[in-house]
Amino acid sequence: MEEERTTYLRGFVHGMHFLLLALEGRLTTKPLPPAEVRALLDEYHRVVEDYRDVFEAPEATRVALRFEDEAAEREA
Repeated sequence: MEEERTTYLRGFVHGMHFLLLALEGRLTTKPLPPAEVRALLDEYHRVVEDYRDVFEAPEATRVALRFEDEAAEREA
């Protein structure tokens, strides 16, 4: 159980670090109006929600979601 918590915490910290670096890069390269900052944050919220939905979904749903993603990529 302790090992699982350590693994989870390590993953969380690495993920948070990645998001902070990405946000820092996008927010500090040029001044952005508040509406663009809001749109940027909304984009990151959607990414996190998508990953959370896939992570928490049962395996059958994960397979279906992957299949849909691959089908959409083939059509693009």
